[in-house]
Amino acid sequence: MENKAKMITVYPIVAGNGAKFIGTNMAHYLKVANPTKKIALVDFNLKQPYLAHALTNHDEIHGIDNLIDKIDGNLLTDELFVENMVMMKNNVEVLKGTKLIGKHKVFTEKHMKAIVEHLKNVYDYVIAVVSPEVDNAGTVYGIHEADSVVMVSRNNVANAKSAFRALGIVNQYKKTTDSVKMVYNMHTSGSSDLTNFVKDSELEVIGLVEYDDSAIDNLDLNGNQSVKFFKQKSKNQEVFTNMVKNL
Repeated sequence: MENKAKMITVYPIVAGNGAKFIGTNMAHYLKVANPTKKIALVDFNLKQPYLAHALTNHDEIHGIDNLIDKIDGNLLTDELFVENMVMMKNNVEVLKGTKLIGKHKVFTEKHMKAIVEHLKNVYDYVIAVVSPEVDNAGTVYGIHEADSVVMVSRNNVANAKSAFRALGIVNQYKKTTDSVKMVYNMHTSGSSDLTNFVKDSELEVIGLVEYDDSAIDNLDLNGNQSVKFFKQKSKNQEVFTNMVKNL
């Protein structure tokens, strides 16, 4: 089967920038904009794997760990792959992260390559979230196989100091010629050094996500009555809607 999916990898400049939140929202609003398309949200963050955990009805059975033996035995098919995806209420399908001890050392290039191949066989869009470190196959192969890389930053000193290193990693491993995109999460006025770096590097900024205390995590998609980001107009709803148009 010919690979058809567009894969977008969400890469945080430093840990704690909210890449999981950005990735989950990207997947949600891609589904809103493309209701007939199949959207996959994938946890390739092998260092801190907790993507969309509360949005999957706490499914502890399915996930990326179940694929290892099948890949090693050359037994993995698209059908078996899909069985380990978890459907959220918004009809985005999630590949949950690893629970294995020494998790980032277990997965190899072979595993990641096979997983990406099946994702691209089955889905129209794949949103993969990775960790900022490159000591694991999830980050390296997630960037390498991406059609587009979206760097997630916060406008502070820590990000300004790490931005050059992060962009160097992305440029080293990505195989496409697409421009790298940038999203500011919890945006506030902050480091002018980072602003200058983005300008000098000609990074395309596709979103400024403001801090919103009604949307501090991804429980929104559960329909939690106390968190109504997706139930009523939010100051960031239009930001995400426009963001996915530029992916």
